[in-house]
Amino acid sequence: MPENIKKSVYKGLRWTEHYTRTDMVYLTTGGFWLSLKTGIIMMLSLCVSIAFANLLPQQIYGEYKYVFSLFGLLAIPTLIGMSNAITRSVALGYDGTPVEALKTKMMWGTLGSLASLCIGAYYYLNGNIILGGGFAVVALFLPFVDTLGIFNSVLTGKKLFKLSTLYEIIIQGASSVAVVSALLLTNNLIAILASYFVSMTLTRLAVFHRVMRYHAENKNVDPEGIRYGKHLSSMEIPSLVAEALDNILLWQFVGAAPLAIYAFAKGIPAQVNIAAQRIITLAFPKFAQRDYASIKKTLVHKMLLMFFLMLCVVAAYWIAAPYIFKIFFPQYMESVFYSQIFALTLLFFPQKFIGTAFQAHAKTRALYISTTVVPFARIIFALILIPLYGIPGVLIVEFSARTINFCILTYQFARSHA
Repeated sequence: MPENIKKSVYKGLRWTEHYTRTDMVYLTTGGFWLSLKTGIIMMLSLCVSIAFANLLPQQIYGEYKYVFSLFGLLAIPTLIGMSNAITRSVALGYDGTPVEALKTKMMWGTLGSLASLCIGAYYYLNGNIILGGGFAVVALFLPFVDTLGIFNSVLTGKKLFKLSTLYEIIIQGASSVAVVSALLLTNNLIAILASYFVSMTLTRLAVFHRVMRYHAENKNVDPEGIRYGKHLSSMEIPSLVAEALDNILLWQFVGAAPLAIYAFAKGIPAQVNIAAQRIITLAFPKFAQRDYASIKKTLVHKMLLMFFLMLCVVAAYWIAAPYIFKIFFPQYMESVFYSQIFALTLLFFPQKFIGTAFQAHAKTRALYISTTVVPFARIIFALILIPLYGIPGVLIVEFSARTINFCILTYQFARSHA
């Protein structure tokens, strides 16, 4: 780009900061790479979803989602919340923290593997060889597959968004090719799960090694990093249980096929949520380096802008959803209405800014309140409503939980101080 155009763009971005109250140069440069990554990964996810919809029966896809729902619970010992703690530590200059975190996560992850083996043995002894084998595959890879993904926390902490984009595209591309290839060859659940876990683990291992070799500038370990990561992980346990419980209850009380219908209904809105999460990813290192008082002054304005953006996205999706499903997922036309309703949950997205500000400044008490009350309420609602109403029950649970969470976060934010 010619230098004069660069200067004009730079001035234009700085001018918009009077209205957005955000570092627009940082958001645009970092956001470009994160947006590119998100766009490509969404296309890869779409291709995989099309393959699942057209090559795999609903019953088997429901089993696949059930295994991954339990995988989310079994992965709890790997300290899921460690990622944000690593980003914070790296942003503060402690480049040795990720290696210590990796060791800790893998050690605790063996507990999840043992639990997965027990579940697999239960299904095998009760005559379900496929699910038994599926959970054996999960047990083998559980301590590694998500744990090695902390390379992204390192790159985010250093604001190396271009490199993060490149590596994530390689990893997701390899995984997508592996899974689609397996779907073209077989309907066997064990083979499909193995294709995913093998490709993900090997590519993430290679990338983690490379990131630490070339981008760790010191071996300093944040004395508070691991402990804070454990705090964040313990905060996420109720939420992880609550989210996994939706699918598990649908499986138990309604069946595998309705679970597949719900999974496709949730799919595209969930991808939009992941795409929007990139803004939170950009915000985290900035929040960690700024004082809390200055963040609080501009946060409401940022949240309002995000709300109106999401409102436009939801309106567009309501119009487009029937056509998207008719073209790409014709076997799942039943999912269209549920997907449109689920898309409304995107309007709650702006509240993530508050949680991010709390995490970046270690507002542990406020985080514990918001991450325990809401999931427990959600669990209670799920246990009552899903067995009675099935998929509509899940939607009621989702909106109820997000409304409660919004009220709690807003109250905590209003009371918080530097």
